[in-house]
Amino acid sequence: DVSIHDKLETLMKQILKMHPEINCLISNAGYGDFGPLENFSTLQIDKFMTTNLTSHLIITKLLLPHLKKNKMGDIIFIGSEAGLLGAKNASLYCAAKFGLRGFSEALSKDVAKKNIRVSIINPGMVRTDFFKYLNFEPGSEEKNTISIKDITSTVIYILNLSRNTIVDEINL
Repeated sequence: DVSIHDKLETLMKQILKMHPEINCLISNAGYGDFGPLENFSTLQIDKFMTTNLTSHLIITKLLLPHLKKNKMGDIIFIGSEAGLLGAKNASLYCAAKFGLRGFSEALSKDVAKKNIRVSIINPGMVRTDFFKYLNFEPGSEEKNTISIKDITSTVIYILNLSRNTIVDEINL
């Protein structure tokens, strides 16, 4: 549970100890909750932003010293088209995704001279468990969603580029 931030530091240390060769982070934590802002309690807002935005920042912060020490790495955030354009009943989700997009852009400038590439992929609707507890989902036809395979292929494409090529953002 990436929303339990006080456990992330211990977990990251364990992961890096077991896998010191790690040179990439694919950051994809999040869930959807939609409706008018006034319908959410302050606790719901806090939990939502903690999972959908703050956890990305903290995990990245914990991994950065390792990547800098190794003088190489890739950080790829999975954002959303909701980070590009506001939508009705999506104020929380859009706020988190706009924030993630801004974080990605700023971080990229901070670490560029350290041979660390930062990218964000912003897909539209992808048929996953994301919709499991929501009152909407994409249409049933294949043309109504982006495939997980296409997102995976996009990640692989970014990782396979020469080190001097940085993809800031891809919108799917």
